[in-house]
Amino acid sequence: MQKNVFSLKMIVIYLTIKSSFPRTQKQQLTHSLKTQTSLLESGSMSEERPHVCRLFVPTELYVGLIKKMAKYEIGKSSAILDSLNEDLYNQGFIDDATYQKFKEAYMKKLVEVVREREKSSVEVEVTSAKFEVQKSSTVEVRRYIDYSKFSDDQLLEAYRKASLTDDVVGVQLIQGEAKRRGYRFKADDNGNVKVISLLSS
Repeated sequence: MQKNVFSLKMIVIYLTIKSSFPRTQKQQLTHSLKTQTSLLESGSMSEERPHVCRLFVPTELYVGLIKKMAKYEIGKSSAILDSLNEDLYNQGFIDDATYQKFKEAYMKKLVEVVREREKSSVEVEVTSAKFEVQKSSTVEVRRYIDYSKFSDDQLLEAYRKASLTDDVVGVQLIQGEAKRRGYRFKADDNGNVKVISLLSS
């Protein structure tokens, strides 16, 4: 019986759409209505997101919500949820702690909510920027190591460590300094490094 009443309501809405809107808009609204009808009848909408409810608010109630939104400077969702919170509390279905928790959340002014979101977004961007600066600073320190001030033994040890850690950049820089001194390094898989003179080759 309930399903038949529901279907009848949809038929009335469908007829209103057919008679009141231009052809393109009729097609869009009709398609939307058919989609919503199938979702509601099958229950798939509630299965996918069990805490999400699609509300068809009567005009009189919607006007009341608009007045509430304007008076308290809150958003539409907050106005609806605060009204629900008030009703459940007045009927004794939720306790004081739950009521106060949601009362504070839903009565927060829309401007404050937006500013808080913008602030948190800026904080994330600043933190990300700081992280990038720290990364680039670390890279710069490694890039400007002056191997020309190393002794031959220090240069050999630096090459050995760079080879074992697969530090490709370090290996190339150290080899460049070694070639300026007339030799080059050759490392094996065990970390042993040989010095090969370029003058003899």
